[in-house]
Amino acid sequence: MGERTVRGFCGACERLVAIYTDHTITIRPTQLTDAPAFRELRLEALRAHPEAFLADYATNEAEPMTFWEGRIAATGSHSALYFVAHGDNLIGMCGIRRGMSPKIEHGALIWGVYVQPSWRGRHIAEEMLEACIGWARENNVRVVKLAIVSTNGGAIRCYLRCGFQVYGVEPQVLFHNGVMQDDLLMARIL
Repeated sequence: MGERTVRGFCGACERLVAIYTDHTITIRPTQLTDAPAFRELRLEALRAHPEAFLADYATNEAEPMTFWEGRIAATGSHSALYFVAHGDNLIGMCGIRRGMSPKIEHGALIWGVYVQPSWRGRHIAEEMLEACIGWARENNVRVVKLAIVSTNGGAIRCYLRCGFQVYGVEPQVLFHNGVMQDDLLMARIL
């Protein structure tokens, strides 16, 4: 695991670049051509960590490619999807979507945060979250929220480092392998 040596935002290409001593990663908005890799990365996350996501692996695995293309095409002024790339490989993802009604469009929800296990511990999730926060600020979002299963200590610590605070608990939100899981509700005021 290398140390981060340079970090910068390339405004012209809308990419956040972090250069580590042993690799370079790029955090960038999605492109329609990412659909196959998006599908594979999302399915990997759902398969490896079913307790961490409300979405179901089998349901998502059955979706046609047009479903994944549609999710990418839907990004814009109400949502964004960021990927972390190492070369041509996607190694992480994070999405954000704002409320659609005028009464709630000041708020946005972070979803689908995932970094492949071999890349964890390098604060890549924090970099993705900051990309989402940047999008939120550009789109006049005032509060960003997320929900995290209460047993995921690593993710909770990451969100706390990024300025999120716990504001509640949603009890028994997820049922997996015979166990009910609570979600911590977290928010960051911008």
